[in-house]
Amino acid sequence: DNRVQSTAESMLASALAALDGGKPFSISGTDICWSLTEGPLAVTVAVTSRADKSATAVLALDDRNNALEAHEGRAWKEWLRLSNWLGLAGRHQITTRTLLDAAPIAA
Repeated sequence: DNRVQSTAESMLASALAALDGGKPFSISGTDICWSLTEGPLAVTVAVTSRADKSATAVLALDDRNNALEAHEGRAWKEWLRLSNWLGLAGRHQITTRTLLDAAPIAA
């Protein structure tokens, strides 16, 4: 069980931390958050403490060449599959490590 109380606003930074082997959701908050990292694929999720209890997710793939080639490209295929599902809801963020590095991210 890796649920923690953190902030939904830290999901992007947490996805990047997870891809880098660090600890996601390192700041305190009132939202219920958790993550899953499988090689070069990371998912971070937050359920807000607001009345609507909405859930949002970030799906991130380490798109650097050496990461994508690992495990016969399975992470890329899984990212593509999950992005199709998460994309249906329209409230989740589907991204790559390159984009996370390029964007200013709130901790």
